[in-house]
Amino acid sequence: LSQGGSDAAEALLRQVVTTASELHDPNLQALANGSLGYVLLTASKYDEALVWLERAREFHSRLGANRSMSRDALNMAYCYHRLGNYDRARTYYEQARSGFAKTGDQYDEQILTGDTGLLLEDTGNLRDAAAAYQKAYEIARQLKNDAWASRWASDLAAVTAEVGDWDSAEQ
Repeated sequence: LSQGGSDAAEALLRQVVTTASELHDPNLQALANGSLGYVLLTASKYDEALVWLERAREFHSRLGANRSMSRDALNMAYCYHRLGNYDRARTYYEQARSGFAKTGDQYDEQILTGDTGLLLEDTGNLRDAAAAYQKAYEIARQLKNDAWASRWASDLAAVTAEVGDWDSAEQ
């Protein structure tokens, strides 16, 4: 899929969605719908991604797959955020947060926390954004995930510099 790009992945996943539907396999349907939604999200086709992510969430709900439902909510929140629908984004971020709290999934929690920081930053709430980035950074460091820790540290430095907290921005 990585060689063909998102268009090839999208075409293939549309076929998988059709096959899963024909097989009446709810596990495969959940996976196929969620994967297609995610590919569309990464291609910045947020409106269309939401359709497939919502379908995946419905299947995951029927299957009792709480972690997957939380990931669907996280991805939906991201789409709504990018579309400028901040209230819907907050709603889905909170649903994801509640789900990750139940599953104890720290990896996804740090992504959620950092993405929430971005939403707070985009809506002008810079001090709360800084706190979210700080928390995401700490979780990523605890998980020994240098890639995510670097991202959150960079976002934290930028937002603390923007509010004029130069001492914190240098750290």
